[in-house]
Amino acid sequence: SPSALLSGGDVTETHGPLPGYVDVPRIMLPLAGRNRQLVLSIKLETTADHVAGITQQMPRILDSFNSFLSDIDPAAFDRRGVLEIVRAELQTRVDMLLGEPRVGNVLITEFAIQ
Repeated sequence: SPSALLSGGDVTETHGPLPGYVDVPRIMLPLAGRNRQLVLSIKLETTADHVAGITQQMPRILDSFNSFLSDIDPAAFDRRGVLEIVRAELQTRVDMLLGEPRVGNVLITEFAIQ
């Protein structure tokens, strides 16, 4: 705790599993009916021991993400809160594909409509 650090008392460190990140290839999808495209960069947060298995399943993950994103009505991207909905849906899809919760978080590092 911060008070233990300041008092000079005994500090015991606890560490969880080492974090690992898997980059999903950048997604660029044209938005139907408009002259715009969605650009999305994602990192999957996991533990270091799951990185290889998730990387091996990346074609399935990417297929699922692309299918979901291409079915979204382009007008929905103009609405407030769409990023949280997209993140939750991508998390659900990756959890279903991998069969168990191996991915702690879906981190959206780029979300742009160009």
